[in-house]
Amino acid sequence: MKKSLLLFLFLIGISMSIPQHSLANDSILHGQLTTDQVPLYSTIEMTNAVGNLEGASNTVQYQMTQNSSIVQVSIGGKIFFIESRFLAPANKVLPNVESGIVRQITSKNSFTIFGQKSSTSNVLVRGNSALSFTTIGYESGFFKVLVAGKIGYFPGNDANISFSKPTMSIQVIDTKIPLYEIRNGNRIQVGAVASGYIFNREKEVTGYHQFVAKGKTYQIPLKGTWPSTTNAIIKPAVKPMFPASVRVEQETAVTNSTGQTIGYLSRGNMLTLHNFSKDKGIIEFLGSVAYIPLKNVAHSNIVQPKKNISHREMSYWMQVVAGMYPEFTKLELIGKSVEGRAIYALKVGNGKKEILFDASMHAREHMTTNVLLEMIDSYSIHYNNRTSFAGYNVKTVLDQTSIWFVPMMNPDGVTLVQGGQGAVKNGALARKINGSSNFARWKANVRGVDLNKNFDAGWSYINNNITKPNWMGYRGPRAFSEPEAVALKHFIEKHNFMSNVSYHSSGQVLYWFNFQAGAQLSRDVQYVNQLKSITGYSIVPPYYRKGTGSSADWFIKVTKMPGVTVEIAPYAGEAPVPISYWDRIWKQNHKVGLHAANEAWKRK
Repeated sequence: MKKSLLLFLFLIGISMSIPQHSLANDSILHGQLTTDQVPLYSTIEMTNAVGNLEGASNTVQYQMTQNSSIVQVSIGGKIFFIESRFLAPANKVLPNVESGIVRQITSKNSFTIFGQKSSTSNVLVRGNSALSFTTIGYESGFFKVLVAGKIGYFPGNDANISFSKPTMSIQVIDTKIPLYEIRNGNRIQVGAVASGYIFNREKEVTGYHQFVAKGKTYQIPLKGTWPSTTNAIIKPAVKPMFPASVRVEQETAVTNSTGQTIGYLSRGNMLTLHNFSKDKGIIEFLGSVAYIPLKNVAHSNIVQPKKNISHREMSYWMQVVAGMYPEFTKLELIGKSVEGRAIYALKVGNGKKEILFDASMHAREHMTTNVLLEMIDSYSIHYNNRTSFAGYNVKTVLDQTSIWFVPMMNPDGVTLVQGGQGAVKNGALARKINGSSNFARWKANVRGVDLNKNFDAGWSYINNNITKPNWMGYRGPRAFSEPEAVALKHFIEKHNFMSNVSYHSSGQVLYWFNFQAGAQLSRDVQYVNQLKSITGYSIVPPYYRKGTGSSADWFIKVTKMPGVTVEIAPYAGEAPVPISYWDRIWKQNHKVGLHAANEAWKRK
């Protein structure tokens, strides 16, 4: 009985000497520090303190030891010991902490672990010996370290990180660190690299890693990086088929093929656009293929008009421009050709009023596609930059009247003329119709229907002797028999276009008449004379033919609005317009779209 009483009193004494702290689980306890500086020991003998656990009233996790006056705490995965007398009952339980990438670091002889990502924030630990820690992440220049159950921030400068070899692979461990290009010996920031990015450095230069990519020298600060166990994999982008120089409009994230952010590009950077994928532009970032949002870049001049522009290239630029400027453009697939090639329409501007421009209705007249693409190129540049072009404030004009451009109405025919029989599916049929493998004279679509005679503008009155598929002049078996003509018909019927300019290529004349009378006639005469003044082309007088089947005449018939066919070049015979005419053609036509938009705005 006496021994039992003594044992009971002994246990009571132990329980009274250690505070009754809240339990997180069977072994982890929580308590509050009762003083600002609690000595930390690396061994349970507690002979020499290696630092202090700081912050009165801080809640900490701890575990019991066999010695009731000593408890253990974990800092950076390492066990330390403190006296239990410095603990009081806890008011709260620390939540679980999720860890990131685990790394081992060794501190300098003197170090501090802070409560926030700032060297002026509250201190959790002060150390006076070199110690090894397991970190659980890295942010803004600080390693994250678990300090008795809560996240502490260990300054990267207080860690001994060895970049032992001049040439080695480096991994970025900070969220975002600067990327500099060396230009004429100066360090110019061009962006940043993101956490996880690996690069192969060539040498260290006074606090910076240095490497070369695509002939340019770059530097990245040592701080925020770590020696990598794997080499960087460089995967260049495919050589661009239609290269374009674009400018970064705002700091933009750069991602890899899996969508992971690998870096950032600063505003003002000039890049080569290699291709696009949906709303992403494909570029090279430090030598490897990468992706950026198209809407975060702008162009200065992407269309090269002094050449034949294919359907593929035309489609490419239409999609790129729409991707770069979703705030003031809209791309629509309005139909497909006989062979399934896309017929695109692109709107430029936010005006509620709308006008329509179309081109390449005739296959050999593909120079007209160049005219419309150059309008798109020029007008979108000046709209985006809020600058004037050809005497017009482009944004003001196109926010009043939008222009819809259909640069290639006859994509199969254009492809046949530019690429020959093998470029189209129906090449053998076209050769049979043509009677030759030289398709320079070809005007029709790929199955021999002249699209500009296929619209229901007096179609039944068209009087010619061509009664079967031909390289030109065949009106087709019925009005709107061809998918290309139907596409434009339906597109026009969906809109309330105030005017239509249909570009053709040979003659330097303006066709405009389809039996208008009264006020409509006066208006259209005034309009075509304005276009004459701009272009210098001659006006074709009324010719009173009942039937033409042309798209512009059909437009006049069904909308009662001005429809003008513009022939852009001196007569070139039965062949495409020579590229040598381009400068003259553009000078005569560069302002036509803006004038037409402005004219429509002024009309009631």
